[in-house]
Amino acid sequence: LEPLRDVMGWKLDNAALDAHRSQAEADVYRACRDLLADDIVVYFDMHILHRGKRIHEGEADFVVLDPGRGILVLEVKGGGISYDPLTRTWTTRDRQGDVATIDDPFLQASTNKHALIDMLRGHPHGLRHRVIAGHAVLFPDLTRGQLAALHLPHTPPEIVGSRDDLGTFADWISGVYAFSVGPGDRAPGQAGVDAAIELLGKKVEI
Repeated sequence: LEPLRDVMGWKLDNAALDAHRSQAEADVYRACRDLLADDIVVYFDMHILHRGKRIHEGEADFVVLDPGRGILVLEVKGGGISYDPLTRTWTTRDRQGDVATIDDPFLQASTNKHALIDMLRGHPHGLRHRVIAGHAVLFPDLTRGQLAALHLPHTPPEIVGSRDDLGTFADWISGVYAFSVGPGDRAPGQAGVDAAIELLGKKVEI
């Protein structure tokens, strides 16, 4: 697994993105590629297996590493979205009208974020201070107006992304970072990002 961009450019071209299994994820990929600054490192479709207090196995759709602002974990959900508070069940509806039960995307992003930070703290060259770390969920098929109805204790609007935010993606990311800063938190700096790259995408040859 390597960052989306390297010295040879971005990994997936438009043809590959058009054929990708999730057009919602492809839309966010394009926003990362076209609208984020060159010093920001992004990982796509990253699998995590970490043993902390308990074993965590997950998949982060996007991990954003900004040396001057921090670490973000982004979850992407396409189609329509529904939540039943009686059963705490989340579902999505695709363009064909098919409904599928899914995990809570906000809890999924938060859990992956904490596992990732824990992994970085345990890395020999990893984090030695409280780092700015946030999570957010993007719904690229829904508008900001539609998502205004999403009022849950763990879904503040600052970490909810819509189709409208893809065109101003860098500004939306800035808002997520601003929301995520806590007392004593610091940016990872280039050394922290380099440690994350070594952990997440170091090339292996045996």
